[in-house]
Amino acid sequence: MIIITNNVQPIRLVVELDGGLVRRIVSENDIPIEVIVADYDVEGHSTDELTTISGHDVYIHSDPPVIDQVTVKEAFQRHAAQENN
Repeated sequence: MIIITNNVQPIRLVVELDGGLVRRIVSENDIPIEVIVADYDVEGHSTDELTTISGHDVYIHSDPPVIDQVTVKEAFQRHAAQENN
């Protein structure tokens, strides 16, 4: 179990999509983090590229996050503004 206290800042990531595909994963700092993308839309992938998770075919891949503080800050600010409307 992970316990988050008030004095620990969460790791903030932005997952950028384009046409339903992950374009990039953006982090605001260089804290080591591993991200796996599990794509259940397996059409177009050969069977040797697929694995099974919880009984479902899935294409998995890993992309290291890109460090971009400006993008993350702006995305979280825009999201907060939307939440307040």
